[in-house]
Amino acid sequence: MKKILTAGMISLLMAVVPATGALAYQGGYRADVSPAQAMRIAERAVGGEAFKAEPDHYRGRRAYTVDVRKARRVVQVDVDARNGKVLHIERDGRRGPVAQQHPRSNHHR
Repeated sequence: MKKILTAGMISLLMAVVPATGALAYQGGYRADVSPAQAMRIAERAVGGEAFKAEPDHYRGRRAYTVDVRKARRVVQVDVDARNGKVLHIERDGRRGPVAQQHPRSNHHR
């Protein structure tokens, strides 16, 4: 009876622990902030729409590099993976893939 009970407890633990998300491994390391949370933090920091979050390092700290589209530009925000603090914001001159330039007509001078 003890063997069945022990085997049942082990299988229950194996099923429950990964589902809790308590040990969310992102990019090969434990992160307290999920990629979705990092995207929301970055959106609030720059006021745009986040479309990509990747595990990275910033000055020796585990972080997410989040790409945020704002005003037809891409802004990269580094978010600390442990506490969710914004570590760095890099404004870039690249155009976002959604932005399209409309040719100006010559009669409006």
